[in-house]
Amino acid sequence: MRVVRTLHLLVALVVPALLGIFTGMLVALLSRDRRRTLNAVATVVGWLAPRLAGLRIEVDAASQAHLQRPAVITFNHQSGLDPVILCALLQRDVVGVAKDSLRRNPLLGPLLRVTGSIFLGAREERRERVLAQASAVLAQGLSIVIAPEGTRVHNGAVGSFHTGACLLAQRCHVPLVPVVIFNSGERLAPRSRELFPGPVRVRVLAPRRISEDDDIEQATRALEQSYVDTLATR
Repeated sequence: MRVVRTLHLLVALVVPALLGIFTGMLVALLSRDRRRTLNAVATVVGWLAPRLAGLRIEVDAASQAHLQRPAVITFNHQSGLDPVILCALLQRDVVGVAKDSLRRNPLLGPLLRVTGSIFLGAREERRERVLAQASAVLAQGLSIVIAPEGTRVHNGAVGSFHTGACLLAQRCHVPLVPVVIFNSGERLAPRSRELFPGPVRVRVLAPRRISEDDDIEQATRALEQSYVDTLATR
């Protein structure tokens, strides 16, 4: 069964990624339009990957109505399936922020590059460069999606949030929209290759505005606590 679940994972992630890369390159070549390119990739990955993986993404309509655009969209990172879940949920007009190490990944690297993802570089130059790139994206009417924890967290817990997402929302005067993923780690645990099909619960919390007078550290801790409180209701 372990081999079967591993093969299932490879099919569920590799096939949509390859089709996404091909589609993105084709649309980019034909249209020269960045938004059409990333929306085409998100559509392919968001539609196909959950179906191949056997995921049922459960989000109520009232919760999904909180998805304002443009915005800084945050999510708690439990699993390698989270990007797939976010593609299915958000569908369009979203640019991701990813670790620089993923740029060299033979599968994810090309997929992230074709969608114009923003890569995090060295710590000393990361903040201002990323803020500048993300601000330019938001100015085009696109949204930014980012995991404030910066890495996957085990056991469904919430890791310590970095301040970047709140700072970006404050500087760009856009709402911050928290997306809470309840149990993607049950479907694919961190560093595991075994995929377990089933439902994934998602809740979108009410957008929050971070004014110029707000303390970023306090806003970040409040955002982190909202995830802790929401996950406690599972």
